[in-house]
Amino acid sequence: MDDPDDTLSDPPLPAPPVRPQRTRFPDKTEESASDDAESEPFDADRDLPGAVLMVPNQDWGFEVVSATDHPGACTHHQTAANRAYLVKGTDAEHIRNPRGYFFVDSDTLSGLKKRTAFELVPRRFRLRRLKLFFPERCLGRLDDATLQSLRSVLVRLYPEVAS
Repeated sequence: MDDPDDTLSDPPLPAPPVRPQRTRFPDKTEESASDDAESEPFDADRDLPGAVLMVPNQDWGFEVVSATDHPGACTHHQTAANRAYLVKGTDAEHIRNPRGYFFVDSDTLSGLKKRTAFELVPRRFRLRRLKLFFPERCLGRLDDATLQSLRSVLVRLYPEVAS
């Protein structure tokens, strides 16, 4: 029975396939009271206007192999309606036709590391979803002049965003 040429023994079973796990970020609503007392609670009126957030690709509605998230800039929010509008950003070097994009240069205030093209298509997010991105996924914020320019273009294209 200890003969290695024994043909009656069963071959070993193959290892089960390993499936990749999705990255899950902790739910900020489940924080304990013992967490950092210095962190201020999320305030949509203060935190959202002009915020640049790293939004997971699945929240944008797609998945790619090369990246797990894309930046998004919050242009409008409506606290009473519990929603906000973000525009999705991508590397400006990959844009073939600049029409339909708003370009923002990198700077320390926004936290963008390279010139970014924001697609002029507002996407609606619930405030409670965006609250989960603070502060870990917040890169920075757009300066006031850039935010106002972006807002004016979006309101011209999508008047319902401002209401």
